[in-house]
Amino acid sequence: MEEKRNLNASESEESRDEKEMMEAGATPEAEQVEESPEVQGATEASEPEEPQAKGEEAPTREEGEPAVTEPAPPSGPKVVTGEIDLEASDDDRLMAALAWLGLVILQIPLVSLVLLIAEENKRRPFQRFHAINSILFWVAGFVYEIIAIIVYLVLTLITLGCLGLFLWVIFFLPHVVGLYYAYQAYQGKRSEIPFITEFARSQGWL
Repeated sequence: MEEKRNLNASESEESRDEKEMMEAGATPEAEQVEESPEVQGATEASEPEEPQAKGEEAPTREEGEPAVTEPAPPSGPKVVTGEIDLEASDDDRLMAALAWLGLVILQIPLVSLVLLIAEENKRRPFQRFHAINSILFWVAGFVYEIIAIIVYLVLTLITLGCLGLFLWVIFFLPHVVGLYYAYQAYQGKRSEIPFITEFARSQGWL
């Protein structure tokens, strides 16, 4: 019986020692677990930043640094109405002026029609511009002359011929305008005639 008691006592002491050892061993592990977040944070802070990924936004330009601009693509020649057409040759200017002079002298757009029919002149935009404008101007001038005759006769009859001494000037107004556009054509300019040029563009003739 005494040996059994001694055996139980030794077993209880061994179990007590094992329990104390387990408690003593658990404390360092807990401290290690508690310290691990700090160590992990320090490790993350010490890690170098990764280089900028491809395709991310480029760094902003420093203040005072000149901006780099791309050169604009070259544009083709643009002809402005009323300005000198640099592409018009001396022959183009001469033929365009003759289109207007023929209209003033012959009273018919004969030269203008020849310019439009000729195969070589179809590829001359300056000559085509003035030929079409002169033909349309001739049509408008024809209507104007009819109206001018009616006005002249009515006012002459009303005034018993007094205004007839001065109203004859109205018949030459289209001729003066035609000479002006002939001069502009010889200078190499594409003069726009009110309503007439706009109508020609709307029809796709210019």
